[in-house]
Amino acid sequence: MKINIIGTGLFKSGGMKIIFEYANRLSIKGHDVIYYYPIKQYTFGKEKFICKARRYYGAVKDHLLNKQEFKNFYKVDFPLKTIPFISNKFVRDADIVLATQWPTAYDVYDLSNQKGKKFYFLQDYEIWGSDVNRVDAALFLDLFKITISNYNKEFFHNRFNIDTFVILNGIDYDLYNVDKKNFEKDEIVISFIEHHLDSKGVNIAIEVVEKLQKDNKNLKFICFGQNKYHKIPEFVKFYQNLTDEDVVSNVYGITDIFIYPSLKEGFALPPAEAMACKCAVVTTTVGAVPEYSIHERTAIHVSPNEPEQLYAAVADLLQNKNKIKYLANNAYSDIRKKLDWNASVALMEELFQKS
Repeated sequence: MKINIIGTGLFKSGGMKIIFEYANRLSIKGHDVIYYYPIKQYTFGKEKFICKARRYYGAVKDHLLNKQEFKNFYKVDFPLKTIPFISNKFVRDADIVLATQWPTAYDVYDLSNQKGKKFYFLQDYEIWGSDVNRVDAALFLDLFKITISNYNKEFFHNRFNIDTFVILNGIDYDLYNVDKKNFEKDEIVISFIEHHLDSKGVNIAIEVVEKLQKDNKNLKFICFGQNKYHKIPEFVKFYQNLTDEDVVSNVYGITDIFIYPSLKEGFALPPAEAMACKCAVVTTTVGAVPEYSIHERTAIHVSPNEPEQLYAAVADLLQNKNKIKYLANNAYSDIRKKLDWNASVALMEELFQKS
C-alpha cells in the first residue's frame, strides 16, 4: 500500500514517536510510506505575529538543517517530505492518507479521494494551545478515526458521541529491556519526567521528591526531559534531551521506583516503558494505565492531583524493598503480554487493507 502521513512538522514528543514507529514498521513490512509536513505553519489558536514568524522560521530550519537529526533520532526508514503546504498539488496519489493532529484533519478532509482513504489518528483530545471550537469541529469531519486507548474511546463517545477504533500502542522490547537489577542495594533510585505541559504534573513530582529527600537519606533522584521548564531541586540529577537508548541506560536501567503524576493522558507511554525496564511504577490512573497495568501487582495506582497519595505510595515501597522487587518483576513480564508492536501494526495494516 501507498500510505501518506500528514503531520504539522518535525518535533520531539511521545506522540511523534508513536507516529514514526508505525511509519517505520509499516515501511519495513513493504508498504510505501511518506511523511509530509508543510513549511506554511498551521495556526492552532490565537497567536501573535511574532509567534507565527518563529514557528515558520523553525519549519524552514528543520527542513534545511535539522531533518537528518530527526531521521537519526527516530531511526527513520521512510521519506520525510517538506512541501509548501498540504494540497492535492503536493501530496501524491495513494491508498491511505492519515491525519495526525487536529489541524491536519481539515487538510486531509479537503484532499481528493485519489490521495487515499482518509483516516484520523487521535492520540488525545488535543486542546492544548489550541482553539477548542476548531478542535471539536475536526472530530466531526468524515474521517475514519483511530485512537490509542479505551479511555480515549469512551471519552470521545461520551462527550461527542463519536466512534473510534482502538489500537493500543506497543513497546519496543529490543530497546526497553532491562532484565537484571540489584534490588538489595542500599541506595534507592527514584526517577520522573520533566515536561512543559502543566497536565504532566511535574510540580507534584517535585513536591513529592522534596519531601522524600527530607525523610530519607539513601535516595538518589533522576529527572529527564527535553529542557528544564521547572525549578528542579539541586539534589536531582537532570538529563536533557536524551536519546531513547540513553533513557534506558541512564534512567530506567538504574531506576528502582518511577513516579508518574500526570493529570491527563491519551495513553501514558513512559510508565509502560519503565515497566518494561523492570521499574516499580507509581502512576496516576490516566489514559491506558489501567489497561496495561494491575494495581498492587504490576504498578501502584494513585489518583491524579493527589500529592499525598503519591508520597504515601512511594514511602510504603521504601519501607518494603521486597514489594519493589515484586512489582518490578511482575511488570517486566506482564507488560509484554499487554503491549505488542507486532500486534498493533498488524491490526492497523488489516484496518487499512479492509478500507
